[in-house]
Amino acid sequence: MNIQIPDNLRKMIGLKCCAAKLTLDKGLRIEFGKQVFRYYSKGQGKEVFRGEWDLISKWSSWRVVQDSRIACSACDGEEFSEPLVKSLLIGKLQNIIQESTFDLSLVFDNGVKVEFFGISDTDCAIEVWCSDNIFVEFIAGQGWTEKTSTSCEGLTKDEELLANHSEKFHQRWDDLVPQNENCSFCMECGFFMPIAGKFYFWDYGLCSNEASNNDGKLVGVKSGCKVFSKSIIKD
Repeated sequence: MNIQIPDNLRKMIGLKCCAAKLTLDKGLRIEFGKQVFRYYSKGQGKEVFRGEWDLISKWSSWRVVQDSRIACSACDGEEFSEPLVKSLLIGKLQNIIQESTFDLSLVFDNGVKVEFFGISDTDCAIEVWCSDNIFVEFIAGQGWTEKTSTSCEGLTKDEELLANHSEKFHQRWDDLVPQNENCSFCMECGFFMPIAGKFYFWDYGLCSNEASNNDGKLVGVKSGCKVFSKSIIKD
């Protein structure tokens, strides 16, 4: 069992957090370094803007500690914890601490500490996509493994133009789409019609539910309304 922090992971130390957000399953994603386009080959494959180092909690719980107090955790609602995560995780990574064979902590230079607690000894607790085409994962009780990733592929000139365009409209659209009304996400609704394309296009779609105030409008995958339905209702 290897519980030594991999050298490739230690390269994150000294880098500034460039983005922090919650995943759809209430995990925590923290990105470091410059934001670059990255192709994820898992699932159907997806090109997105991510940090040079992209850390995601999987089968692990987490909490953010500031000034010896718990600021937020995986147990809190998204509307409470996501703004705090974005506002607190703005410093440089000062240290990575292997607390035990099950747990890991990230220490930032602004006094914030993020603690991850493994909840399964068979599934990946934390995965990290590194800048040098290395994929690292931690399984609680088993340790670290790393391997070469085929996830980072170069873009053609046309793809680079489309990527830059998608980043610009995402910056506009992200503020325009309806917010979630404390209900299920649009991406899980039968009336959600995804936009064809790649890069940030995956984050948006159109609502086709005539009972919704968003009918015929652009919505985000994490938007939502009270008339959510997993299937299209026939008359």
